[in-house]
Amino acid sequence: GNPVLDIGASGTWDDQYVTRPTVLFDGVKYQMWYNGFDGSDYRIGYATSSDGIVWEKNPGNPVLDLGASGTWDDYDIAAPRVIFNGTKYQMWYSGSDGSNYRIGYANSGDGIVWEKNPGNPVLDLGASGTWDDYHVVQSTVFFDGAKYQMWYCGYDGPSRAKIGYATSSDGIVWEKYPSNPVLDVGTDG
Repeated sequence: GNPVLDIGASGTWDDQYVTRPTVLFDGVKYQMWYNGFDGSDYRIGYATSSDGIVWEKNPGNPVLDLGASGTWDDYDIAAPRVIFNGTKYQMWYSGSDGSNYRIGYANSGDGIVWEKNPGNPVLDLGASGTWDDYHVVQSTVFFDGAKYQMWYCGYDGPSRAKIGYATSSDGIVWEKYPSNPVLDVGTDG
């Protein structure tokens, strides 16, 4: 019966791609945040399911949209990573201004209405000449009840990706591991 989540109707915000999902199960329902693409921009949508197979898209999609013109995330909003920390939903997402990707943060009480952090991006590019000075993108975040841990892709150019690590006490202010990257590319060949 695949696909379980299909593209939208022609002319909608997700009529080209639906991709990069994050799924949470609260014991009753499955919740999915995913990228939709209309041929021009990526945005983030939301869908729910009682069984993880039959999904209903939120009629108010996208739930996280592009930033205002001239901001760091006015070109693309991609790769949502969502957790529920016991009181609220927290999302880390990749945003682009058309040149570089950085990681932003938003929170929500219901997983549908999101408030972007006014201090975004929360994880920025490395200094010029470092391994992550071109993009920081596509994070995975784990919260153990006290500390947030993030693994993310860093690029030093269009084709060189490595994995970095960062920690935070609140999910907003991050400290990159000083010995990054924690997973480097393999040897030639």
